[in-house]
Amino acid sequence: MKTITAKYNPIVQWKRVDLIDSETNLRNVYWAMQVPAVDCLCMETAFHLNGTVKRLVLDTDKIKAHHFFKIQGVLEPYIVVSLDAAERAMTIYWDEKILDVWNSIQIRRQLAEMEEQQVQLTLAECLDGVRKGYLEYEGRRFEFEEKVLFDGQLYGTPVADERRRTVCASDDSTSQKGAGRLAGRT
Repeated sequence: MKTITAKYNPIVQWKRVDLIDSETNLRNVYWAMQVPAVDCLCMETAFHLNGTVKRLVLDTDKIKAHHFFKIQGVLEPYIVVSLDAAERAMTIYWDEKILDVWNSIQIRRQLAEMEEQQVQLTLAECLDGVRKGYLEYEGRRFEFEEKVLFDGQLYGTPVADERRRTVCASDDSTSQKGAGRLAGRT
């Protein structure tokens, strides 16, 4: 809103207001608009006996060049926004909202596709692959070198592995502690 207002009325003054939640220490920044007053009342404007506006009529010649302004000469704090500026503000607001929803839908779709494409191998298949020195998955062969480390634990490292998959396993096939897993990151 601040950006749009500045484009339509560059003389509008802004004051930054920081509100901080003392419990969560979260800060919200707001901008207070100091809108200029314009003497734009038409002679047909009618007032109640207490000075409040009964019927507001603006002089179109006096407001042509203004898009955001306060009405000078009335008790109430009327702020007028031109139709052009209001439509622009709403278009930008709704464009951003629609874009946010669209992006959220696309992210969820991509995450669902990634979950479907994730490698699904059992622990037994991983351990068997480490023992054989290779693992086959979807027509691809991943080869590993076995190295003895840390009191007999085996660590399989990929050999010429284009997808950077790693298999780790314990040499004790009955033990599940520290047993192998296939990290499906590409």
